[in-house]
Amino acid sequence: MHDLAGGHPRIYLLFAHLLTLDSLDKLVAPFMQLLDELTPYYQSRMQLLSPQQRKIVEFLCSARGAVAVKEIATQNLLDSQTASGQLGKLEELGYVRKRAIGRESWYELREPLLRMVIELKRGRGEPVRLIVDFLRRWYSRMERRERLSSLSPEQTLTREYLMAALDLNLAVLDRPDMERAEKILDEAFQHINRKQFQQAPELFAEYIEQKGNQCDYKDWFAYSMLLRWAEQLEQSTTYLEQAICTAPSPSDLCEAIGSSFALSSDYTSALTLFFFALEYTPHSADILIKRAVVFFALDDRDREGFIGGIKQGRALAPSTWDIGQLMPLCYGFLRGHTDLARIVPTLFDFYVEQNAIRALQIGIVESILNISKQYITQLAADEWLSAWHSVAHLGTELDIPLRLLGAAVEWKRTQDVRVLMALPIEERRILERMLPNAPKGILS
Repeated sequence: MHDLAGGHPRIYLLFAHLLTLDSLDKLVAPFMQLLDELTPYYQSRMQLLSPQQRKIVEFLCSARGAVAVKEIATQNLLDSQTASGQLGKLEELGYVRKRAIGRESWYELREPLLRMVIELKRGRGEPVRLIVDFLRRWYSRMERRERLSSLSPEQTLTREYLMAALDLNLAVLDRPDMERAEKILDEAFQHINRKQFQQAPELFAEYIEQKGNQCDYKDWFAYSMLLRWAEQLEQSTTYLEQAICTAPSPSDLCEAIGSSFALSSDYTSALTLFFFALEYTPHSADILIKRAVVFFALDDRDREGFIGGIKQGRALAPSTWDIGQLMPLCYGFLRGHTDLARIVPTLFDFYVEQNAIRALQIGIVESILNISKQYITQLAADEWLSAWHSVAHLGTELDIPLRLLGAAVEWKRTQDVRVLMALPIEERRILERMLPNAPKGILS
């Protein structure tokens, strides 16, 4: 309530009586009435602004969160200098607040109530987004569904708001909470790995909610696939259509579907989709390299085909496709391979031939971020480590990366701090930043 009032005691007092209401049906009507009563006050404040300033404020209302000056300028057809000047004046007048992030300045509305009054004016008759956001963040999707199913016929407003809070198309208009989204995604993958396909779609939908306006066609496609595995075919078709409608091109969609198949070790289907994608964009470096990795997964004896495919893709985009990107791609596509010990030596040879051992070292260390995720099984982590140990005798360049990887795999198994304390302090500090739940003070 304090945040809504923007620090104004008078407005805080206006809201105080709403704190005692015990249901949405009792809350919404007086809340809407209060916004109506505040509308003239905020309208008069908006009229004090110049047209440019008013346009910026309305844009920040629709953005809902903080926005960088460059983005504000672009969206309002202003040059950066003009936008910065107008934002400085708005800050002096108390309409916006500035936050410095690195070398950039980000701005957001100082008073959330101003945003709500403008939203009310634009969408009268629709659920108040503040209340919808609260329901979405306070209750899980399962809890919202349970509350919806237990409502009496008279609780029409509560029903309307709970249904809005379950609407994914509304959720993707909001700003993201990526930290929470990643945690939910980890939990969803745990269910997927256990073949618990009835629980996974609901968790993935919650991931989409938290990802907000960062959600894209790849997320819609993944959700569609999960619904299909859960035998919710009608909903699956709906969200597949959503993926198709939001994909930038057929090639992008085919690439996304192919990558999903590769991540689940269905290499034959992945290869088919990558061929389709290349029919639309035959000179895509990303797709050519992904196809080479999948080809290799299907026939690990074709070493020359694998290396040739990687080189072909990199030649098309030498400035944007760094060799360091190959390791996370190979980890994602090949971690479920039945014989990693045959795959890894070829990958090692490729990095040696490209004089890119440094990139390989970094790639092995960065794979710790992946194997540390909860949905990656201990067996998969052990096999990844074992495969790289099979090439350790070929040189000392991998000693430190493999020591770090080995400690990370053992930490995943035991959560025993002694595993980490056995490392030199400079190596412990690297793992401290990479491992979840690692004790911070002890390691360094």
